[in-house]
Amino acid sequence: MFLGIIGGGFDNFHQGDSVFFVHADVDGEENLHVAVASTGDLLPNHDAFFGENLMSQADPASFDFGTAIVTRITAQGTRSFARLMGIPGRNKRLLNLRVAGDSVLLLGRVKTGDQPGSWDGWILSSQAATGQVRYERNVDVQNGDMFWDAAALNGGRLLAVGSTNYTQNPSGLSVSDARDSLALVLDSSGNVEKRIALPAGPAGRGNEAMSVTAGDGVQVAISGVQNAPGTHAAVFSDAVLVVRDPF
Repeated sequence: MFLGIIGGGFDNFHQGDSVFFVHADVDGEENLHVAVASTGDLLPNHDAFFGENLMSQADPASFDFGTAIVTRITAQGTRSFARLMGIPGRNKRLLNLRVAGDSVLLLGRVKTGDQPGSWDGWILSSQAATGQVRYERNVDVQNGDMFWDAAALNGGRLLAVGSTNYTQNPSGLSVSDARDSLALVLDSSGNVEKRIALPAGPAGRGNEAMSVTAGDGVQVAISGVQNAPGTHAAVFSDAVLVVRDPF
């Protein structure tokens, strides 16, 4: 079930439910970086098709097949390498891949316990050229946390956005209707520098920051939703866009 529900997110069309969802971004040298969620079916089939042995890094005995298979494809269309990332990955949920400078970021959430708020935001940073992991962080703000997106700031810092202060039925799929948008400035090691205040909708409804873009040190744009439902509230929401000076 950990692959079958986003949780903490407004996703009426269930676009995130598919384990075959492909995340991709392009770096400054026009290399394409592609991530797919790794599973017990996908990983051995990947190895058989490409003649690799990523399965040697997994732990099938505990149903742990890593979080994602990340592949680099050059600007000329040549497949240069694939890596199994986010090991162990059984309790992690991949929600996005982004290129930030010379790094490739994996973003999502990680389950940390058996309580309704036992979810932290999860981020992994690796070198775009080699796939070597730079850091991996769990970020605990308040109750349930998750990251949807991130963008590069100056000095190797990041602006990571998502949602916080949600709860989810630990043995089911129900997600609280109330939650708060989240925007954090992370330093070059993935540690939290500060939280950025964002506008909120009515109390008892959901707020989320779902996408972020930083434009060459000029301005930062954060988009998402306000007044959105969780599992049980009436289904409607308002779009929100925040444009401001960089941090």
